[in-house]
Amino acid sequence: MKLRWLLAALMLAAPSLAQTPSPRALYIAGHYNAAIRAGLAQHDGEGLTEAARAALANARLGKGPCLSCLKLAESYARAAIAADPTSALARVYLAASLGYEARIIGIMEAEAKGFAGEAKDNLKIALKYHPHNGFALAAMGGWNIGVVAGGGSVLADLMYGASTSDGIAYYHKAFAADPSSIVPRFEYVLSLSSLDRARYAAQIEKALNFVVQGTPHTAYEKVMQEQGRQLLALWQAKNWSAYQRLVHHIQGYPD
Repeated sequence: MKLRWLLAALMLAAPSLAQTPSPRALYIAGHYNAAIRAGLAQHDGEGLTEAARAALANARLGKGPCLSCLKLAESYARAAIAADPTSALARVYLAASLGYEARIIGIMEAEAKGFAGEAKDNLKIALKYHPHNGFALAAMGGWNIGVVAGGGSVLADLMYGASTSDGIAYYHKAFAADPSSIVPRFEYVLSLSSLDRARYAAQIEKALNFVVQGTPHTAYEKVMQEQGRQLLALWQAKNWSAYQRLVHHIQGYPD
């Protein structure tokens, strides 16, 4: 009799359990605060990684640069790495958080804190475990080009071994790893636009058209696509000052 009651209780509970959205599903739908809560409640590397991704989305989609928001994303990413050192995405989100923080606090303070080196180390580990992960490959591409854009090619090479050619190569590996994703193309646009818009005009325009014509798979990617449309409109109008301001804004620099 007890067994029958137990089975009945489990059958009644099963539908409600099945209907509980996962942190990833909540993130995909754009419910970032709920995704954070659900991710933290999982108490594992996967949940913490989703919490970090949702916190990073909150930070990037806010009204302006938010250092405390990025610190929160950073803390979740570090916890995710502690729970699962092999997680590629957790290390990507840590590197991304540090990169956005650096844009707020400035190059000198970020250098003193060792952000660039720590970001590179985490991306190298991510690619060691997951050499074909498109997000990690794109992040390493963005890291290389970002360091060059921030400090110049000679200093970037001497201090960190970063180069534009390596950055572009990593991005193209990311494109091959995930051919339909608009994410690496959008980040490619931002990276090259911040480095030398005129020199890389053909690559930027091609990637922008890909972003605009592609299929977004998450609420965040829909925002990314809309930003791509805005950039492409400014590009086609040759309104370069407004174009660069929007790139600057999307990248999280203070106005």
